[in-house]
Amino acid sequence: MEYLSQLNERTHLWVELGLQTIHEDTAKLINRAYPLICFEKAVQKLHAHNIETVVHLILGLPHETREQMLESAKYVSKLPLQGIKLHMLHVLDNAPLGKYYLENLFPILSEEEYITLIGEILCILPPDLVIHRLTGDGPAAHLIEPLWTKNKKKVLNDLNRYLKEADIYQGKSLNTY
Repeated sequence: MEYLSQLNERTHLWVELGLQTIHEDTAKLINRAYPLICFEKAVQKLHAHNIETVVHLILGLPHETREQMLESAKYVSKLPLQGIKLHMLHVLDNAPLGKYYLENLFPILSEEEYITLIGEILCILPPDLVIHRLTGDGPAAHLIEPLWTKNKKKVLNDLNRYLKEADIYQGKSLNTY
């Protein structure tokens, strides 16, 4: 922390933390390897040292419901974070989760489900939280699911169209006019 504090004085520093989910059963399944309290302590320490922090959430993790994914987003929206990266789960054939998926075939979010979920999440995120990523793309040669993520440009265009048509913007649900 001392080194990060010194570095923060010399340059614009962001520290990224891979939370992925607040749900401990899912964290154990994906081998996150640390409990939620560890994440909370890291955020507190970084905030105490005025170090800007970005959190990663993965949407569509095995056996998580839409409500659980929204709970993770609501949780991080209340923390002293400056940025967020939202990712769709990518099931890869060269990762342990790929093997688990082939043996257990858990549901994968469709593009439409992902886009509407992103819309709900944007509405609950504070307007001053920087959105660093709304989607990602796994290596096509190893991607098992979801295949619709291979066309990132289409996904982003579909997302943009949905947000515009549904009049969704960041922090919309936080406004109390």
